[in-house]
Formats: sequence, structure tokens, C-alpha cells
Amino acid sequence: MKNIVYYIGGSPCSYKTTVANKLAEQYNIKIYNADNHIERYLDIGARKRNKVLKKMRRVSVFEQWFLDLELQLKNEIELYNFSGKIIKADLKRFYKGKDVIVEGSPIIPKFIYKRGIDTDKYVILVSSKSFQRAIFEQRDYIDRYLNLTKDKSLAFENWLTRDEMISNYYREEGEKHGHKCIEINKDTKLEDVCNEVKEHFGLKGGSL
Repeated sequence: MKNIVYYIGGSPCSYKTTVANKLAEQYNIKIYNADNHIERYLDIGARKRNKVLKKMRRVSVFEQWFLDLELQLKNEIELYNFSGKIIKADLKRFYKGKDVIVEGSPIIPKFIYKRGIDTDKYVILVSSKSFQRAIFEQRDYIDRYLNLTKDKSLAFENWLTRDEMISNYYREEGEKHGHKCIEINKDTKLEDVCNEVKEHFGLKGGSL
């Protein structure tokens, strides 16, 4: 029997990993977390002389938040586009014959339609800026990271704004291509999101 691959894309801080982990546990499915490979994708892109990714690699993580916001978005989407071939190769190499949930910000709508993936195997989760702010403020490492920048407050606001732009990109592209898109805000219940994703994927039964 052919393996089934489910895809969860969307903006940062939108329950992608949390939902994937819960479904993986409930249905005994493997997980491929694309966000964990971002630095690797960037390194490969720079080595292959992708002009955008080479420039991104030369900018320190402490400088990137002070670049023009439109440029930050453009760079991020280019990285996501480049990542697609690597993700496809990883799945073939490490998950052949296994059901798997592929999740992370690089799983953009273009990744789906370029590969002819059915829309019922792909869902988008996008978070509001206020929800992301609340999540970031709970994470100690964010504060430690921002303390190393030249302007902590500006870096934080730029980070949130860039991610809000990524959310809008997902909304627009998702609507254009008819993909399921779930909005995440402070009133959203994780259980409801999980159930909605399960229903969209056609997953039934399972046990925790």
C-alpha cells in the first residue's frame, strides 16, 4: 500500500508543530519538521550559489531584523521555494513507504501545487500578530536572543511584523489555490484545531 503524506504549512507560532505531534502520536505517524532544517537549507542554497541565499548567509542573525521588511519577506519566500527540492529528497530517502506528517513554514502553497499534491492532504495554519506576541513573550530564549541585537524593541517589532507578512502571504496564496486555512488567535482552542485538521485529512479513530 502506498504511504500517505500529510502537509501542514503556515506562519510561525500557529500550532503547526503541536498539532503535528498530537496527530503523529494518535495515529502512529512519523513527523518531518521542516523548520528544524532551515539552517541546513540555507547552507545548501548558499553552496549552490543561489544569489539570494548567499546574501542571506552573509547577514548575521542579529542584523537580519533590521533589513527592509519587504526584503525580509522576499528572502524568506525564496528560502522556502528553494527548500522544496531538499524536502522532497529527504522524504524519499528517510520516509519511503512510511506515513508521515510534513510540517513547517517552508510548506507553502507553491510547494503543494508544483508537486500535484491533493488539497485534502494540505492545511494552512496562520496566527494573528497578537497571538504570536503572546507566545513569544512566554519564551525565555526569545528575550535572550533579542538582547544581543542593537535595538531589542525594534528587532522584536520587526520580527512580529515580518511574521505577520508571512501570515498574509499564506492567506492570499491559500485562498488563490483553494486550500484549507485555519486562523489561530487567543480564543482558539488547540483541541478544536486538531479536530479540524483531522477532519480535513480524513483521519478517523486512533488512540492516545
